[in-house]
Amino acid sequence: MAWYTIEHSCGHASERQIYGTNVHGERERKAAGLGRFNCPDCAATDRAVTSDAATGVADELGWPGLLGSQRQVEWAQRLRLETIDELDRICRTTGMPEARHNWARGVLLAQTSAEQWIGFRGGNPNRSRIENCLNLTDLMPVPDLVRAWAADPARDIADAFCDECR
Repeated sequence: MAWYTIEHSCGHASERQIYGTNVHGERERKAAGLGRFNCPDCAATDRAVTSDAATGVADELGWPGLLGSQRQVEWAQRLRLETIDELDRICRTTGMPEARHNWARGVLLAQTSAEQWIGFRGGNPNRSRIENCLNLTDLMPVPDLVRAWAADPARDIADAFCDECR
């Protein structure tokens, strides 16, 4: 156990206690790895700015508010914006019909639990975040058809969703 001065990528320095053996220079490698990131203060500022921007976008677009603690909501706002951006990108690149895109967006935006949005980020690493969102929600049952769409967004199953998608 030793204290190291970490020179962060933001230019600030911080003191960290790094635990573990140092037989093969493990602590020095850990210290060098920590230096590739911003210091805790700058990272918190970056998160706050990103959360404020995500909240502004959500308010501007009229998305429903998220429920949870203040910290959960701030984090979930960022995750929700990233997920909706990912959905929009997939829809543009695959040529998904607009009605199907709006339907999928509505399913995602119907989830108002900040805790669920935070839980979506982990999910199955072999799935996209959108598929994790559509499959992991306990509050909203999701049909197998949604799972099939999430597994293969290019697959043409839109006509099964609604009449406008045909």
